[in-house]
Amino acid sequence: AERERQRKEELQRIEAEKKALKAQAKREKKTTKPKQPATEEDIDDILLEFVGTDGVCSGLACKAEVKMSTPETLRFCKFCNKNYCLKHKTPEDHGCGSAAQRHARAAWLEVSTAGQRGQGLVN
Repeated sequence: AERERQRKEELQRIEAEKKALKAQAKREKKTTKPKQPATEEDIDDILLEFVGTDGVCSGLACKAEVKMSTPETLRFCKFCNKNYCLKHKTPEDHGCGSAAQRHARAAWLEVSTAGQRGQGLVN
């Protein structure tokens, strides 16, 4: 009889917790704002964030100005898609060294093995 009573109390407690969680989720759903359609200004801000053209070097603790008049090939890293000042422009200087090494190795292998295909001995 005691086990039966404890089991019923446990089930009631679980049901009460479920109801509380459902009520909380319902309240949170009501308080969240519906999504507004993006305006042109929002889209421009988002694009600037992705491109990283805020005019400041993305290097750690570097606040150097990145001039947009500098050619993109000198300031933009193709491995991490961020802009860097001339001091941090090389991948090894800002943390993309291993990605640059993998890319260079793959390019070298592609070039070095390109002429070897189909030139083997034919019996």
